[in-house]
Amino acid sequence: MHTALQHLKSIFFIGLFAFITSCSPSEKSNESQQTADTSSTQEAEDPVADDGWRKGTLRIELEITQSGDQNDSVINSTWATAIKATSEEKVMLAPDLRPFVNTAPLKVEDVTQYEPFRQINPDADTVKSSQASHTATWIVSSDGNKLENHGNFVGKVSRVYLQSLHPSLFGNGYDAYLKINLEGNTKTSSSMSGAAAANEQNEKEAAQEIVFILHPVPQDKLNDYSYLPDAMDEEMKKRVIQQNVELLDLLKQTYADSLPVQGDIRAGMKSEATQDKLTMTYEYNGTKQVGYAAMLGVNAGMTKSNKISIKMVLEADK
Repeated sequence: MHTALQHLKSIFFIGLFAFITSCSPSEKSNESQQTADTSSTQEAEDPVADDGWRKGTLRIELEITQSGDQNDSVINSTWATAIKATSEEKVMLAPDLRPFVNTAPLKVEDVTQYEPFRQINPDADTVKSSQASHTATWIVSSDGNKLENHGNFVGKVSRVYLQSLHPSLFGNGYDAYLKINLEGNTKTSSSMSGAAAANEQNEKEAAQEIVFILHPVPQDKLNDYSYLPDAMDEEMKKRVIQQNVELLDLLKQTYADSLPVQGDIRAGMKSEATQDKLTMTYEYNGTKQVGYAAMLGVNAGMTKSNKISIKMVLEADK
């Protein structure tokens, strides 16, 4: 992994008071509700539901398409990925979805603990439709010998999980921690022709997790939100603030696509909000992206064609 990306991840996770790496409040609140009651019972037991919160839906649409190739006198390789999924989940929504987007922020003690939604059933199967596939071929020729590796993955998106959604310190809107889990079967084959002729084939179940840590379009300075605990000493406060300033600078580079490679941490998510609907979108069409087909174990380098599209919508039920 490139040094810049490692540093980006390092300061992200060190600043644990600042943003979203902890278990989300919605997750914590549901862990304390261990019964199998109906959603209406859960709402009655939730004190927040008596304070203007209402039923709603979280809809997530995801599409990833990638392809790449390398061709020279020694190596001939191609790879491609196609992932598409739609997820819908019943949730509870805050009384107003506009704060932190297009109206003044709410007066909360710690924005890293505020979320505009709560899960009702964290174990619900939310994926409504999906497809997932990877293919990769790698052929190496040298001194009359040829090594061929082929890989194929066919499966589904088994889970789309918005683990947390907190007001961002770095721009307008929210920081989102999104996980996508794939399940399926892989088939790989390897053959050597020439003096060292040999063949091998394998088939097995496989799983893959894709993570997106999405931030808004970065602005010039940190948002003036409360997020540092009063009990934290001044030296630690200065350290966390400095880490966030450094992260903001690296998010600007990520948004400008000037780093060597795009990793889990992304910048450029855009938010629109009304009282009853919050829409967050992220797109990336650059080529500084390692192919997800690398999970096959067959050489897959940087993509030449790459599209990532994510749309998340929180909307109150009518």
